[in-house]
Amino acid sequence: SRGVGEVYKRQFLKVAGFDGRTGVEQANLKERLEARVRTALAGIPAADWIVLDASDGIALVLFGEPVRTLDLAQSLRAGEGEAPLQVGVNHGPIAVTARDAGGLVFGDGLSAAAAAAGFATAERLLVTAPFAKMLEVTRRARAAELSPAGE
Repeated sequence: SRGVGEVYKRQFLKVAGFDGRTGVEQANLKERLEARVRTALAGIPAADWIVLDASDGIALVLFGEPVRTLDLAQSLRAGEGEAPLQVGVNHGPIAVTARDAGGLVFGDGLSAAAAAAGFATAERLLVTAPFAKMLEVTRRARAAELSPAGE
């Protein structure tokens, strides 16, 4: 079982320009993003992820290999004909109160992923230094694909 204080990989998927759109456009974009995420998660066991609603996108918590998180983030960001996404990926602590519909997820890990998404562009996803370090430990070749984005 997974409990409070464990470390997970998380992504924050933010629809670019979301705040500047009408309410109808926002609702449509969120629906389409939710469908994209459902499709992307179809091959991953439900026990390995938690999806959370966010005001301008979705927060996604994944358990397991960091490379799976990176692959999923890249596939979601590259949706052909879809609204551009700003994607931030982090590896850090969160608290999970329960794994059912009434459960809550919170912590610095989510905040860091959201902050990274805020600085990302539709063309370039951002990963935090803790995520890059974890990827380097587990999959050095994939970590070599990353390039520095600043401090």
